[in-house]
Amino acid sequence: MAASASTSSTQALGYRYSPVWFRLVRLREDFSLAEYGNRLWFMHEMVHVWQYQLGYPVKLRGAIRIGLPYEYTLESGERLSDYNMEAQGNILSDYWALKLYGKRPDVWERKYLNDLPLYEIVLRDFISDPADQSNLPEGR
Repeated sequence: MAASASTSSTQALGYRYSPVWFRLVRLREDFSLAEYGNRLWFMHEMVHVWQYQLGYPVKLRGAIRIGLPYEYTLESGERLSDYNMEAQGNILSDYWALKLYGKRPDVWERKYLNDLPLYEIVLRDFISDPADQSNLPEGR
């Protein structure tokens, strides 16, 4: 794929932009064949694609995300929309990892390794309808 004028300057800095920013050192031809840690990171990044596809201003929010925490605290009264865009990325990638691989210590928030049911409570609206825009971060 030829780089356009908008991507060539970022490539010189070690990034590639297609609708997702990837550090070139992390880019893989096929993430399904990548090491577990790269797959976990890829799933986090795919959450940003999902957010963008539903109309969330990912690029704008990412540009001003100074101090935007990736960490999260799960509570049964919360919904996915209660978390910022980066925390959503970690929540959904951790949920994916726990569902697919079971209790692995190398997830973003290790304190929830035994709490798959809590993830499913927090993610209930997302699991029911991932295309619903009400799952996006509210005012974050």
